[in-house]
Amino acid sequence: MQTGENLVGNFPRAADPTVPRYRKILEIGPIPPPYAGWGVRIDCVLDALRDRQIEVAALDLGANRKRKREKCDHVPSGFAYARKVLKYLLCGYR
Repeated sequence: MQTGENLVGNFPRAADPTVPRYRKILEIGPIPPPYAGWGVRIDCVLDALRDRQIEVAALDLGANRKRKREKCDHVPSGFAYARKVLKYLLCGYR
């Protein structure tokens, strides 16, 4: 167990806080449009991660999930969802 000075909350402190823990992140949820609720939060997180040069992929589970769009990967069915999550995990996304 680590001492309290090496912990942030209950989690170990990163060696260098300026270096991101993950280089590839998969965000799953309702991607705007429409702009409302949780989708707005996801959109802000995606923009912030891209600004930090972190590779980000997004799976849209919202109302427009069956439409192909530039900003995210569409999910037309449950099978497609499982296949795409597995594909991203195998490519190193977390």
